[in-house]
Amino acid sequence: MSSINLENLTIPKSTNCSFLLSACPELESVTLPKNATFIHSMIFGECSKLKNVDIPDTVTTIGYGAFRGCTSLESITIPDSVKRIGNCAFFNCPDLKSIIIPDSIKKISKCTFQYCTGLKSVTLPSSLKTIGKNAFYNCSSLESITIPASVETIGDNAFWQCKNLTDVNIQNDPTNTTSPASLKTIGPNAFKDCEKLKNINIPDSVTRIGESAFMSCTSLESLTLPDSVTRIDYMAFASCERLKNITIPDSLYCIGAHAFNNCKSLENITLPDSITEIDSFVFHGCQSFKSMIIPDSVTAIHSDAFKKCSSLESIKIPESVDSIEWNAFKGCKKLTGITIPNGVTVISDSIFENCENLEHIKLPDSLEDICDNAFQDCHSLKEITLPDTLESIGKKAFCECKSLESIEIPYGTERIGSFAFYQCKNLKSITIPNTLYSIGNNAFSDCKSLETVTIISDCTSRTIDVRGLDFDTMNRWIFLYF
Repeated sequence: MSSINLENLTIPKSTNCSFLLSACPELESVTLPKNATFIHSMIFGECSKLKNVDIPDTVTTIGYGAFRGCTSLESITIPDSVKRIGNCAFFNCPDLKSIIIPDSIKKISKCTFQYCTGLKSVTLPSSLKTIGKNAFYNCSSLESITIPASVETIGDNAFWQCKNLTDVNIQNDPTNTTSPASLKTIGPNAFKDCEKLKNINIPDSVTRIGESAFMSCTSLESLTLPDSVTRIDYMAFASCERLKNITIPDSLYCIGAHAFNNCKSLENITLPDSITEIDSFVFHGCQSFKSMIIPDSVTAIHSDAFKKCSSLESIKIPESVDSIEWNAFKGCKKLTGITIPNGVTVISDSIFENCENLEHIKLPDSLEDICDNAFQDCHSLKEITLPDTLESIGKKAFCECKSLESIEIPYGTERIGSFAFYQCKNLKSITIPNTLYSIGNNAFSDCKSLETVTIISDCTSRTIDVRGLDFDTMNRWIFLYF
């Protein structure tokens, strides 16, 4: 059976025709009854050779999955009478080349055109309010889309993996001077993996850029966010490798974790005074960053925030910051100097690890703990002043700081971790207090230039010539001099 003519068939309203002709492998064309008002769910589902369907202008609803898996369907005309298109109605119709959505439609439902990989042209009506979840997911031939000003929501994954999508035009309504656009939210993953996307205009009605909304849009080079945007969510622009410039509005108060992670070409960004914290991994791997001024409104820099910003040369941290978490500047290889604001009490794990050009750092008078690996592999660090408030130095804290020549550990410090100064090969002198009750294994091992250790108490000091002594066991014999 290659064709079926149902033109004169009368189907009672009470009859459920779902799956009626589903999986008819030889069906190529269908003419529907003249009085049809409803195309039932999955009625033509998996009719893999169906090419043509004549939908009469009496139809008001196309049901769930009605043409799902019609892999040979090339074209279809949806009449103006249709008011609702169900979920997955045209799911996996890879030969469908174009579609015009009539003005009677207000919502494109979930997964409606998902996996329509041959779809090149889509016309959306000015009546449309919602583009649903997965609506055009993996429509990999789609090159451009114009979204009318009436659209209020672009749902989750709406255009995910539209790999040839180059231009997205979100329209304004020139006749509406009060609210020219309706779009409020660009949903999670909405344009994720649209790797050829170069141009998108975001209207000044949008308040939120959803999670991973533009992740891996690797051709996107510049973007201006309107003054209406208040939130950029988790991974929103992550791995936009060609993104060089983005304009951030003063209205923004939240940038989610990983938001610009691995934006390798991003050269600079100006943060507004409304930002109160820099979340984890926000600028991780932004290899073209050279400088950053953090606004006075920021109180916390979270873990890995600037990790592997390998071109970052300078950064200004305001006095308002009282917390900097682990790995925050790890691998910032061109960073030469930094001042940590008063109020910070902990230099967290690996915070400056592998900052190999870091020459000078000013620590705050409030500092209590330098944690594990904090300055490991800071090969250019020649000197550092530790504040009197310091209580502990963690494992490998200054390991392989090869340019460090002297260190004075303040009176009151109680602990030095294992390998804390391991392979500080130019370290010549150390001052340590008798308030120490713990020195970890190999704390000063392989410090081949070490000549003197000065031990201080609350009122006296004593200098020991340590040349020729075993630094591997210093944690045991040094206490003999206390």
